[in-house]
Amino acid sequence: IRSVILLLALSLHSIFEGLAVGLQPTSQQVWQIFTAIVLHKCILAFSLGLNLIQGELTLGGIIKSNVTFSVTSPIGIGLGIAISDYFTNPMYSSLINGILQGIACGTFLYVTFLEILPHELSSKQIYPHRMLKVLLLLLGYSVIALLLFIHPADIGTRTEHGASGTK
Repeated sequence: IRSVILLLALSLHSIFEGLAVGLQPTSQQVWQIFTAIVLHKCILAFSLGLNLIQGELTLGGIIKSNVTFSVTSPIGIGLGIAISDYFTNPMYSSLINGILQGIACGTFLYVTFLEILPHELSSKQIYPHRMLKVLLLLLGYSVIALLLFIHPADIGTRTEHGASGTK
């Protein structure tokens, strides 16, 4: 059951990742988001595969789960393109985009904090010390926060002027 819940949560998350790609107004932004999502999806696919094997699913169940996970991003991209074509007013498009991105973020937080971290912190297979795991987790978050602090993304400039800062 746990593997199925994780599959559903990651698939929903992948649909919203696809929506993020489909809602982008320029091809340059599509390629930037697409590249980030491909890297992210590789890690998710690996984690899902490990979870499915640990869940002792049959080979057919694992294949069906992987196919389901694989098609969710293209479905999301198609939905994003359809939404972009339907809502031509930038105000409505931004509102829909914000709502969908909020839901995507919520699924990510759910999977991270309620599925992955509790299992990982209670597991004693690789690192037996729970405090070491917590310290490594905090170190990872600190590095990302530091990188964002050093090189903040100017979202308003990037969406209005493109990633290079020019129109």
